[in-house]
Amino acid sequence: MKKLGKTLGTLAVLAAFALAAVILGPAVLGYDRYVVLTGSMTGTYDPGSMIFNQPIRSSDLRVGDVVTYVPPTSSGYGTRPITHRVAELGRDGQGRLSVRTKGDANGAADTWRFVPKGTVSVVRGSVPYIGYVYAELNTRRGRLFAFALPAMLIALSVMVSVWRDAGREMRRREHERTAGAAPVTSAT
Repeated sequence: MKKLGKTLGTLAVLAAFALAAVILGPAVLGYDRYVVLTGSMTGTYDPGSMIFNQPIRSSDLRVGDVVTYVPPTSSGYGTRPITHRVAELGRDGQGRLSVRTKGDANGAADTWRFVPKGTVSVVRGSVPYIGYVYAELNTRRGRLFAFALPAMLIALSVMVSVWRDAGREMRRREHERTAGAAPVTSAT
């Protein structure tokens, strides 16, 4: 049982380090992280995937690149970033680069175009499902769980250790007390 506990503890620590590496590592390398929330890119990036984006110059953007951007306000979509594939590149009325995108799982291209400002965020990699964990860690409940659970496990480990040591000490004292007493004999 003790060996199982140590093995599970080791696996939990390794899993925590692996999760931290996946979530924090790309940020250290200069990548932006996003969580895919909808099914518009299903098949390529399913909901719950974490995607890692690299900013590139707008002039380096190509049809087929997958980008994350905030749609123009005229789209009616809101201010949340979306991730779609570049379907068409062109120029607007002022000669600026104009981009039309399409979700891989959507039947048609987006009805709007956007004009990138200097750089655009291109997807360079992803990890499925880890986005659910990342999103949860960005909630109050998730952060509480992430910090409280290890603290509770450490406290439990210390309490078990103290309990075990106290039991050993009680047995040692009992053994000393009984070892020093005169042997009991029975007369017949």
